[in-house]
This record gives sequence, C-alpha cells and structure tokens, in this order.
Amino acid sequence: MGVTKKKVKTKAVPWAFGALSVFLLFGCASTQIGVEDVAKKAALLAVRPVLEKIFFAEAPIAPSARELYPRVKQLPGKPFDPRQYFGNRLNLSHGVLKLSPGDYVVPVMTYCMQSGGSSPTAHQYSLGKLIGKRASAIRDLNALALSQFSPKDIQVLSWSIQNGILYEEMSAKSKEIIDKIIPEHKNELKLSFYQSFVDKWNVIAENTRLPHFEELTDEAMSLLGSFGEAVKALRDFRRKVRERGYDYEDLSSLISLPGPSSEKGTEETTSWSQVSENIYARFLTSGHYLDVGELQIRVVGRSRAPQAIKDNLSIIDVSALIADPEAAQIQPLSFSVLSGALAIGALPAEASPLLAAAVIAAILTEQSIDWNAFSQAVERFGYSANQVIRDLIQSGLKTLSKEHDELEKPLRDLGIINKNSKDISENSWGARNYKNPGGREAAKRDFEKVPGKEQSSNDPDVRVKVLENGERVVLRIKDKRAPTIEMQPKDAGRGSDNTRVKVRYP
Repeated sequence: MGVTKKKVKTKAVPWAFGALSVFLLFGCASTQIGVEDVAKKAALLAVRPVLEKIFFAEAPIAPSARELYPRVKQLPGKPFDPRQYFGNRLNLSHGVLKLSPGDYVVPVMTYCMQSGGSSPTAHQYSLGKLIGKRASAIRDLNALALSQFSPKDIQVLSWSIQNGILYEEMSAKSKEIIDKIIPEHKNELKLSFYQSFVDKWNVIAENTRLPHFEELTDEAMSLLGSFGEAVKALRDFRRKVRERGYDYEDLSSLISLPGPSSEKGTEETTSWSQVSENIYARFLTSGHYLDVGELQIRVVGRSRAPQAIKDNLSIIDVSALIADPEAAQIQPLSFSVLSGALAIGALPAEASPLLAAAVIAAILTEQSIDWNAFSQAVERFGYSANQVIRDLIQSGLKTLSKEHDELEKPLRDLGIINKNSKDISENSWGARNYKNPGGREAAKRDFEKVPGKEQSSNDPDVRVKVLENGERVVLRIKDKRAPTIEMQPKDAGRGSDNTRVKVRYP
C-alpha cells in the first residue's frame, strides 16, 4: 500500500533559488570559510552570481561600465577647435547644457563614485551614464549643490548616498545639503539598501551554511572579484564612519592617490563617446577626484531637430554622466559643471590656456554678463601671455566701458557729472568712480536734480529714486568713503557691482 504525501505550499523567494542549489551541494559546509578549503571556496563562488545580482539590482550606484556610450576614435568633420565657437552661448540650467552646433570645452568639478580604491592623476576615462537606485539623487546633488556648498561637503554626502547611509545617520552638514538642495530625495534616502542586502545575504547563509555577512573576512571577499571589492568598500566606509565620524579628511584616507596613471589620458589617447545622435564628448584631466577636469564636446548640426528643439539647441546632461576608468580598482568620476566666478576660482594654476579662455568666453556670452566674475578673470589672467585670453579680456573691457557710458548718461545730462568731475576709478574692470567738490550739501543738491519716484528707505541716511527706465539713483549721505550718489542698472542683481557709476563728494 502506497503512502500519499501531503503537499505543503511554500512561499517562493526568487533570489534564494540559487542559494538552495548551493545548499544541496554544500549543506554540510562549516560556517568558517578558510580559503585553503577547496569545497568551501567553491560554495562561495557558486553563490556569488545570486548575491551579485541582488547587490547590483538595489545598489545606489551601479558599476560605471554598465552603460557606456559608444566610442569613436575620430570625430566626424574637421578637427576639434573650440576657439572658433567662443561666441556661442553655454546655456546651463540644473546641470544640463543646451548648445548650438560647434565645439566646446567646459570645466567640471569631479567627484569619487566609490569609497575605496585609487584615484591616479591624469588617468584615461571613457563616458557612460550614471545609473543605480540613487543615481537621480546624486545627479541632482552634482547639478545644484556646488553654488552653495564646498566640493568636500558634497563628496562626503555623495559617499554617504553611495554606501546606503540613512538620512537619519548622516552628518548635520549632509542633512543640511539634502534639506536645501535635494529635499525631493529625502524620503528615498530613509530606506536602507545596506540593511536589506545584509538581511538577504544572511538568509542565504542560513540556507547554505555559508558565513553570515558579519563574519566575512577580507580574504573571503577577495574571492568575489569586483563584486567583493564593492561590498568590502561599503563595509569599510561604514566602519570608518562609526569610528571617526563624517570628517572628509578621515574618509578620504580610504582612497589612495598613487600619482600619475599608467594609462594616461591625453587628446591623442582618449576616445570620443557618442552621447546622443549628434553629440560627442570626452573627459580629460591632469588631476584626480575633487580636481577640475575638462569636458570636450562637439555638437553636430542637424537639418531638423527632433522634438522641435527650439533654436536647434542640443541637450547634454553633464551631471548624469560618469567617467569610467576601465579598471576595477580605479575611481569612476561624476561631474558638476563649473561656470562664472566658481570656475575662475576653481581653475588650477596649471590649467590649460584653452580652458581658461573658454571660461572667460562663456562669461562674456551670457545674456546678463556677470561682471564680478569677469573682474575676477581679469585679476587672475590679465597678465597672461596667451593672445586668445588677452583678446577676450580686451573685448570684455570694451563692453564694460560701453555699459558704464550708458549708465552714467543721465548723470551727465543732469550736469551731475561734468567737466569738473574727476575720474578716480581704480581700474577699468570695476565700478566707475568720480569725485565732485562740495561735500554733503552738494550731494543733496545734485540728488534733488534727479527726476523719478522716490522710494521709502529704512535708513534715514539713504535715499533712492527710480527712473522711468528702471535704473536707480541712490544717495548715501554717510558712505564709508564720502557722501555718494550711485547709479545702478535696472537689474541691480548678479554681477552688477562692477557696472555701477559712483560720484563721491569728499
């Protein structure tokens, strides 16, 4: 008489199927893995595909080689020469560049996309797409944070996100950046990728008698190749945080800086990546992470732009790119575009004249020129021997002089600036300054000549009138140097300090 076995329904755990097969093969294995034990090494290697799939399916950032753009050795058309296109505007918004056809060189701040490994100088990279469960958070961080926070603070937060640190566990500075810059990502950063992975590892360990995650040695991790290195880096970062906190200098000790790369990236050795139908780009650097590199871009013209892109502008999302080193032990890099005063301040002393010229050209082609940034460029590069830089600076000075002439015209028409006014400007790239005799009373009389509606002021020593064209005339009775009448442009915002005209009455 046969015995009928009752079927018991069990809930399937898809990611555990591979683990079950390992259990059937190695169920009697000891929980302590010695690399000399062939059977136990085989057990770990057998379960590796399952664990690797689980890890990278949920990883905040996927390996940089996962989604590389097609590479081409040679650009279509003539040789790359951005100098011919210095008159083209770089339309930058939220990390996205909108560009007309031409060649461009754009400075970028670079960030580590792993918390372990090495970052040699002048390494050769190819370009790929930043992907992973937290790729959008890091992309937005790169795009938006640099104008308000230091690169080191951004790097610490990026490392924290890459390693699955919960929002509640992050440093006060990292929380501040999230709250101010990327608040829309706050909820997703409250989910623990790390704990989820550890829990799944330990379930497999229970079924296969492999070691629990907490028992893994570095030697065991080394058997898992690049996947093991990624897990080890994650664990090392969290250990370092527990021991020393979120100090950048401590965390950066996890990254080795070996000096010049054996695979040096130059214009001769670095291939171009085709990042879209008509955009080619490549990344070059003479430094390592948290140094300034350059993104070279070619936009090929199209007879008909897809999706009716206005003015035939093409789009490249720089903050969504990742530079792949083609070596597991070397850091991939992600980018923040540098522009204006940020770019001038960040450019290293050894920056190529082409890159410096490109930054100045970009400042001068903005719809509203940031004259403060231009003045910083003049102070830093005004004595450059490079003719292209000198020509750009002279062009900018002429444009600024014309703006001063237009701005002071109402004061000349009213006789406030006249033949007796003495030009006391300190330089040709700052505010234009004049000196009139007569002191405080003369300043008051001249201000009364100004037509326009007077605005209320909280300061009794400051009076403001607005002209019909929106320009403002300000009287400061107790200016720190002397009573002053100041002419301000209509848009007295960014970069306007250097376009003002001041008449002082000592």
